[in-house]
Amino acid sequence: GKTLTCRCELYHIFFLVMNVYKFVVTIIAVPLAGLLVLIGGALIILGGGYPKLLDTGKRILWGAVWGIILIFSSWLIINVFLLALGYNGVWYVFTF
Repeated sequence: GKTLTCRCELYHIFFLVMNVYKFVVTIIAVPLAGLLVLIGGALIILGGGYPKLLDTGKRILWGAVWGIILIFSSWLIINVFLLALGYNGVWYVFTF
């Protein structure tokens, strides 16, 4: 087999976390939220005579909105948590 020339260090964990974050935000969260907004909007439009369908559409729409808010504010949550622990280094690099 091949031998590795570079050993992983502890700071590589932050690169891994950022890569997972980028994947979740760009590949999973944004398209899924768009799909849920579309489904929720369709249920609201079609639920004119059916209050239960209208209510389901509203719940789906609000869930998608709150999910996107949580996903995009997760950077702030992680940063505050790391600052509270005393980490002053740079753990994020926003290059998509």
